[in-house]
Amino acid sequence: MSTITLDQTLANQLMGCKDLTVLRDPQGAYLGVFDPQPVRLYEEGEIPEFDEAELNRRALRRQGIPSELVRRVLESLRC
Repeated sequence: MSTITLDQTLANQLMGCKDLTVLRDPQGAYLGVFDPQPVRLYEEGEIPEFDEAELNRRALRRQGIPSELVRRVLESLRC
């Protein structure tokens, strides 16, 4: 993951966001989305909490996007 240090003006603008916010450059080109909600980052070796029943339910549904398609889309987004 990359880190960008914001100037105070932009930091103040983002701190005022309450919902997902689309970020665009001065020409209006899409840069990404800012989510003001904190994200839980896990330390290496730490196991996140999960619901075994939910995992089983999702496995039985067999719905979703194939991993290969997800990989191709993510690779196409590389900067």
